[in-house]
Amino acid sequence: MAYLCNDDILSLIFIATLQNYPPSLLTLRSVNRTWCNVAGRTPQLWTELVLKRRSDFIDLEYLRFYLPKSGAVPIDVHIMLPRDVDVNEIEGVSALLRDHASRFRSFKLCVQFHEELEVFISSIGENKPAPFLEKLELTVQYRSESSNAPEFLSLLTAFTPSPRLYFIDLSGCHVPKHFRQP
Repeated sequence: MAYLCNDDILSLIFIATLQNYPPSLLTLRSVNRTWCNVAGRTPQLWTELVLKRRSDFIDLEYLRFYLPKSGAVPIDVHIMLPRDVDVNEIEGVSALLRDHASRFRSFKLCVQFHEELEVFISSIGENKPAPFLEKLELTVQYRSESSNAPEFLSLLTAFTPSPRLYFIDLSGCHVPKHFRQP
């Protein structure tokens, strides 16, 4: 019979709590130093990475703090590129995420324009295997209505192979002819 120490029990309680109340991680970490340390050593609490503020793209300390906390477990990455972040300012985020692409369980990216999507996807996922990737959701908010709209060419080489991928949503994206059905 295996015995659990107090930290193991706290970890299990924290995991169950976060499943029911996702925003409670900060609260759990704020109770006392012991709880903060246990939460920091429980990778299952650090599996949903959300980047949506300008500071997330300019100051990489949050990302450098967060990614190691998730250890080797699969992660869900949600990025909404803010209007005040230029596509040239995503280099640091892209480089850090590229190193963890093999752990993506889901990847959700929302950008304003197609060009931003191409830069993000090619810089993070080009020729990078994503063995745990199940869901890929890509959204372009402002779609060009012209007949010669750009196609989503980076999709041909992004996150390959991804044997578990079962869901793809390409809202506002132009899909390469190679992927279209006749």
